[in-house]
Amino acid sequence: MTFWGEEGVLETSATARAITVALKGETEVRKEPLPPGNPGGYLRALVHDIVGELKEGELGTEDVLRASRLALTAQKMADEEAGWSV
Repeated sequence: MTFWGEEGVLETSATARAITVALKGETEVRKEPLPPGNPGGYLRALVHDIVGELKEGELGTEDVLRASRLALTAQKMADEEAGWSV
């Protein structure tokens, strides 16, 4: 996946061991290591959310719904700007 904007470019993939970062104003591309894996972390976070004991750094239902709403709003705005109606 590649993400780009006015301040630079980030790139990674499902098999990458780092995130490639190229920022505006920097002369060299750098590699930032990924955090340690957390297999099944989403399920633990869900259980913690259900019992009301969400740990720091875990996403709860409210966080996920907010992110979904923002993504859908951004998509709607992009579609409307492009003149598409869905």
